[in-house]
Order: sequence, then C-alpha cells, then structure tokens
Amino acid sequence: MARMSKQDNITEFVQRLKRLLSYNLGKEGMQTTLRTEIDIVKEYIALQQMRYDFVIEMNVEEGSYLEQPTVRMLLQPLVENYFVHGVDHKRKDNVISIKVRRVGEAVEIRVQENGRGMEPSQLQRIQQILSHRDPREEVEESKERQSIGIVNVHERFLLYFGDRYHIQITSEKGKGVLYTITIEDT
Repeated sequence: MARMSKQDNITEFVQRLKRLLSYNLGKEGMQTTLRTEIDIVKEYIALQQMRYDFVIEMNVEEGSYLEQPTVRMLLQPLVENYFVHGVDHKRKDNVISIKVRRVGEAVEIRVQENGRGMEPSQLQRIQQILSHRDPREEVEESKERQSIGIVNVHERFLLYFGDRYHIQITSEKGKGVLYTITIEDT
C-alpha cells in the first residue's frame, strides 16, 4: 500500500510541475488574469510543500477584479524569494501569507513571510532600484543576483500597468519580508 501512496505523490508532483512549467514557458499566452496568477502560485507552493515544512496562509477576496488582465509570472518570483533567501530549515514555524483584496479603487496584493529578512543596507539598495520608474534605465544594482526576481516583477508591472502600479517592501533582519503591491483602476 505504501508503494501506491508513493506513486500517487510522484504523479501529483509531475502533474503540478508540468502545469507550472507550461505556464512559465508561455505556452498559455503572455497575458493572463489575476485569478490564474494566484492559481499558479498555489501550484508552485504545493510543489514546495512536498519539499519543505512550512505553513501557507492564503486569503483571496472573491470578486470580479480577479478577472483583471495581467501578465504572467508576477507573483511567483516573490514567493520564490522566500524559498531561495528566507526559509529557515531549522525553524518549525515557517509561514508565508498571501492576501489579495479590493481596497477602494485598487487591488492590493500582500505577500508576507517570516523568514530571514534583509539587512537594512540590502533593503535600501532594493528600494533604490525600485524607485526608478523607467525599467529600461540602466541600474547597476539590478544586476545583483539576490534582487533579480524583485526587479523582474517591478519591470513587468511597470511595463504593463505604468503609473497605476506601486510596490512597497518592508523587512527586518530575522523577521521576514512584506511585499505590498497596489494596482489602481484605470
């Protein structure tokens, strides 16, 4: 019986991985909806839960705003940062929280984790990169490996949403990171 359970786990893993890779490689088109982005993040998290011990808290407020068009791969890199830079394998209380809701005339996306956090100098460097409103502008710090996912998301949001998009990052060493993304209605 244990063999069937192992086989089921492998089958589930492969199916999730196939969907995730297909989506990430653009086989489903460049444009998507916020709902699909959230579903893909759920797939990615499910794969990570097969590898790591952590708690996921996801709260998505239902509404037609979830059908809002967006571009692919906007949320996954933020969640990936947690697994690459934040998760502490010695802790038993690793948590990542994703909240998506309507706030007045805007959509607010909050990705918060309780990982390792950032040094103040690192946070300041990333905030400096994100303060540039022209994604084609040459910013030397954007080439740093540790912030490439955040810079990529920032550039994609800017290209797609322009001035309607804002990101705020707060972090404290040893206490995790909070990304707050706001997309204003047109």
